[in-house]
Amino acid sequence: MKHHFYKAIALIVCLLALSGKGSYAQLVNSFTSESPAITCQPNGAETVVTITNGSTALTNATITIQLGVGIQMIPTSTQSLQGPAVVGTAVNLNAPNFTVASWPANTTLKFSFRKKAVCAARAQKISGGGFQDVISIKNSSGTTLSILGTKTVNYDVIYASLSITSASTSPVSINPGQTATRSMTISNGSFGQLEEFLFADITSAGKFTYSDFRINPANTNISIPVSAISTSGDSVKVAFNKALIKFIGDGDEAFELNENFVLQYKI
Repeated sequence: MKHHFYKAIALIVCLLALSGKGSYAQLVNSFTSESPAITCQPNGAETVVTITNGSTALTNATITIQLGVGIQMIPTSTQSLQGPAVVGTAVNLNAPNFTVASWPANTTLKFSFRKKAVCAARAQKISGGGFQDVISIKNSSGTTLSILGTKTVNYDVIYASLSITSASTSPVSINPGQTATRSMTISNGSFGQLEEFLFADITSAGKFTYSDFRINPANTNISIPVSAISTSGDSVKVAFNKALIKFIGDGDEAFELNENFVLQYKI
């Protein structure tokens, strides 16, 4: 009895990249978003905010930054860079709060935080929508204060677009106990860079085992460790991280535009 292979292969990618247009304020406010920034990197994209207080000293002031659609602050990424200390108290990662315990009159503070794009940002980009972060400031009584200068920053989102070509299994049918070799080329055709992504092979017929996963077997021939491979039912998944991606393309641990590699394994 021969087994015939029927398969669906998927690349699961929700990792995006931000490229921003810095927005420089008047004397009292500077608000910039890192450009370009790769949000699939662990440290995300940096936003830097500089604000000069008015003529009234503030205590326990709250700065809120409403981020763009699908953009989230990375927790614990807040850094005070100048002036009064700023503490990140994000509850809603899409609209994080920052507290200033003591802000003297006519005093400038500067702080930064990092943010990442999630799948909703990709959908927003595909639909033609834009991305903007907006600052608001409240005093200890909860009153919203006027902001002079620039209180918004605009930026763009870019994302990777992976494709599978030249997929083949040889031989196309086997007897029980025999092994076939499956091979395909995976390419990134967009400007978004990735430091991790997930490959999945869903085979619909029977029960199979998978082994000997390799990157570019005809040249560098890198063996993929078993720790990166998981199976569920008839499906196999391979988690590509920086440790594996460094063997692809120019070796900089990012899967970039026009880079590709051959994935091969036994089934």
